[in-house]
Amino acid sequence: MTWVDVSTPLSENVAVWPGDNPFSFTPAARIVDGDICNVSTVTMSSHCGTHVDAPWHLEDAVPRLDAVNTDIFFGPARVIEIDTADNVSPEHLGNEPLPPRVLIKTRNSNYSSDAPFHENYAALT
Repeated sequence: MTWVDVSTPLSENVAVWPGDNPFSFTPAARIVDGDICNVSTVTMSSHCGTHVDAPWHLEDAVPRLDAVNTDIFFGPARVIEIDTADNVSPEHLGNEPLPPRVLIKTRNSNYSSDAPFHENYAALT
């Protein structure tokens, strides 16, 4: 099986949802400074960079991410490219049954990972 990493690299310039805490990576201890180990502090919103929204993100009475079986994230996936639509709706996915894993590539992939937040992003309806 070939692994393909589709995640966005994290940096201090990565776009975040308006009002969310930005990503920061701060050294807390460094061997070069006489500390016994290297330790860093990472601060970010759960909406920073590439992430998965748990069902709980939008409803209280459903599972949080720690209750979701992680097997769903690994295995063959179909990539559906929908690069011209403002939003992705069921009509874009066709009438055939979908496989267990689907990645939807939208025009958002054209935005640089360190560009400011784009309010006109393509989303699921």
